[in-house]
Amino acid sequence: TTASPAPPCCQGGTSPSPSPSPPVVPPLPPPAASESLMASEASEGQHPPLPGTANSGATVKEEKFSLDFMLMTQVNVTTKRGMRPIKRFEGKTYAEQVTEDYFAMVVDFVKEAEQILAAAEVELRLLGESERQDMQSQVDALLQAMRPSLSEFLELAVFIENMKVIDDVLALLGTHTEGLGLKHALQRIRKKDVLEELQRACHPDSNPTSAPWDILRLMCKKQPIGGFLYRYRCERIKTKREIEAKMQRHAQIRCQALLSEYDNDAAFKKEFRDDAVVILSGILNAAGERGPADVYKNTLRMAAIFGCDTDQLLPQARLFVSTMVRKAVTSRIQPLSRVVEVMETGLEIAKAMNRSYADDIMELTP
Repeated sequence: TTASPAPPCCQGGTSPSPSPSPPVVPPLPPPAASESLMASEASEGQHPPLPGTANSGATVKEEKFSLDFMLMTQVNVTTKRGMRPIKRFEGKTYAEQVTEDYFAMVVDFVKEAEQILAAAEVELRLLGESERQDMQSQVDALLQAMRPSLSEFLELAVFIENMKVIDDVLALLGTHTEGLGLKHALQRIRKKDVLEELQRACHPDSNPTSAPWDILRLMCKKQPIGGFLYRYRCERIKTKREIEAKMQRHAQIRCQALLSEYDNDAAFKKEFRDDAVVILSGILNAAGERGPADVYKNTLRMAAIFGCDTDQLLPQARLFVSTMVRKAVTSRIQPLSRVVEVMETGLEIAKAMNRSYADDIMELTP
């Protein structure tokens, strides 16, 4: 092999090497026919062809629908076709998705236990007296061992409001439901759940205090920040009251639904109403003599709707109305219209309790 001659810059000289020239970028090719077709279709309001369908000529068109969620129907506005129903599929909440495996394990456990209990009942008919007593004691021990697990299952299912799986488990147990005491346990758990929600929804803020005068003056100042704070505070209180009203309405509906479900069980209804009176009385005690009046009206109205004994709540209502009337009459600052307003509030409270204002609520005041 022969060596190639060196470049002139390297033949006995020390001259610096020239700087490398920038790379030459070749010109872009002209757009293909498919790209120009996509651009023309996009300009006409159509989507470009999907990947892999450019040669087939298929395009995706936009269609507009008019949905009516009252009648659950849809109409294609683009093609102006007839009306079609909207297909609905029942989904699962996040709590149901998390507990789905656990509930499936409980159902499998109950199925297996029910098979064992059914086989034991068949064997009991073929055994003698002494052997039958021994096997019956084993069956009772098995039922007692199942009770704690099933009680925890009922508490979780009631908490996430999954009544379907409860009905499935009770149907699998069949006649053994009474022996386990699950129906009574289910009533107790559901009653506790709805009454706790009622207490959370209706209980006013603990230790309510009036705003200091300094903050009130700052909010009422004729400045941009003062007006903004005042408006923000008013909107915040309005939103808070709307949320509280919705929560109270939801809790009241759940209580009424539970009472209507066990309408034939007089003992359960009496127990529920007694516990509800205790909770409602605690709400009135927390509100105190100063109110507000809406707490008294809503609480006493719910007591009348539930069918509770309002005689236990009557002293608190009478004390509240009498205190308001006494303050309005003896005040040297408030006008006479305040007395009329207080009397109307007392009349509304009496109507909420289905009581007579003159006989049951109003007392002699200065």
